[in-house]
Amino acid sequence: MPSGDVALFVDWENLQLPPDVSKADRLKSLAEEHGRLVLARAYGDWAQRPKGAQEQYELYVAGIEPVYVPCKNSEGGVVKNSVDVKMSADCLEFTHLCPNIRTYVLASCDADFLHVAQSLRRRGLNVVVLGKTQAVSSRLVAASDGAVFYDASSVAVGTAESEKSKGAKCSYKLKTVDKALREILTKLEQEGKKGYPQALGGLKSLLKARLPRFDEGEYGPGKFGDFVREREKAGVLTIVRKGDSDHAMLPK
Repeated sequence: MPSGDVALFVDWENLQLPPDVSKADRLKSLAEEHGRLVLARAYGDWAQRPKGAQEQYELYVAGIEPVYVPCKNSEGGVVKNSVDVKMSADCLEFTHLCPNIRTYVLASCDADFLHVAQSLRRRGLNVVVLGKTQAVSSRLVAASDGAVFYDASSVAVGTAESEKSKGAKCSYKLKTVDKALREILTKLEQEGKKGYPQALGGLKSLLKARLPRFDEGEYGPGKFGDFVREREKAGVLTIVRKGDSDHAMLPK
């Protein structure tokens, strides 16, 4: 059961929710899976959005406070990263105003929130990234305690085995999982030292971003750590110890 208070911060300008779902209700529902939602805010330039008034109303009805952040100046020029800066500043401010909040859900696919995620975690707080598979920044996911994907029920074409029957659980061939693990670790290594080697919890979130229906239980008993150790034996990756936890990296 989820426990503790939760805050939801939404980068409305960045999210790419499908048009056939209520954005506000969907985001709120996913955030509530992590505990009691006591604060919810969505940031956007409502004046510049074609359906800005309607979006604000849907947010208000869902219990999410719309926060106006202008993305253009008086001359019509773009104010770069204005939503990112305002949302990040508010996250840190609420750590002082509401110490009861222990989990911050950052709804964005933008890597610019990497620094605020790291800052929140240094304060002993949990950070969950809410984004879209294939679009969310792998660096942002790696800097968080977990990730939720609002389109996780869909499967990328060409990555999953066909379902045996309608509604059956979709599995991935082991070689597909191994390939995804190698690609994730290769990308993290190329992006720099942060997030590499990758903690096993973050690695699982990144893997599920690529293979939404991945379930380590399909490949044998045990937890994700046990599955990764089996892949180490197969030469897919190497496990190293950093601090109090295991991390994964490419074989040397």
